[in-house]
Amino acid sequence: MLSLIDRGGLFLDRGGLSVDRASLFTDRGGLIPFIKNNATPIQKQRLQR
Repeated sequence: MLSLIDRGGLFLDRGGLSVDRASLFTDRGGLIPFIKNNATPIQKQRLQR
């Protein structure tokens, strides 16, 4: 169980990194609202920081 939880945490961290990268690339394209609308709640929290 602990290993599954740890893996889930790593996966979520990776998701946050991918969102951060996407926001950097799309700042120029103006697609930030699109990403925010389609992000998971955890990713939305990261985007708000």
